[in-house]
Amino acid sequence: MSFSQSDVLNAILTWGDWQTRLPDTKLPASLRRADARAFSNKLVDTCTRAQALRAADTNLRINIERLDRVKVSLVLSRYRTLSLLHHVLSNTNPDGVFRWEMPRYGEIKPVRGWTSPWALRQDSQLLIGVWIHGFGNWLDLGMSMRIKFY
Repeated sequence: MSFSQSDVLNAILTWGDWQTRLPDTKLPASLRRADARAFSNKLVDTCTRAQALRAADTNLRINIERLDRVKVSLVLSRYRTLSLLHHVLSNTNPDGVFRWEMPRYGEIKPVRGWTSPWALRQDSQLLIGVWIHGFGNWLDLGMSMRIKFY
C-alpha cells in the first residue's frame, strides 16, 4: 500500500507534527509507513530551508515531488502551532484537560460592537477541540459532547 503525498500535507495542516500523534488520530493507515513519515520530514525541512532563504516572501510556494505550489508559511505555521498545542495539552493531567485555560498575557482589548459572550474560556475550549479533532474538523468539534462553549 503506497501513501499519498497530499495525505501527508493534509496531516501536517490538520495535526502539526502528526507523527507524535500516532495512533490517537484519525489518519489513513498508509501514513503509518516509514516512507510517509520520511516524506513528512522532508516537506517540513524543505519549507524551513525555503523560508530561511526568502524570509520576506510571505506568499512563498514550493514544488516538492508530486505536490505543487505548497504554501511554505501555512505549512510551517500549522506545524509549529499545532505541535506546540499538542506539547502543552499532552502534558496536562488527562482528567483536567477539559478544564484547561490558555494563559492570559495582559489585558485583551475588547472588540468594539462585539456582543457575543465569547471569552478566554471559549478560546480555550476551541483549542482543546482542535487538539482532539484536528484543525479544520469543525463538524466533529461542534458535535463533541465534551467541548463546552458556554
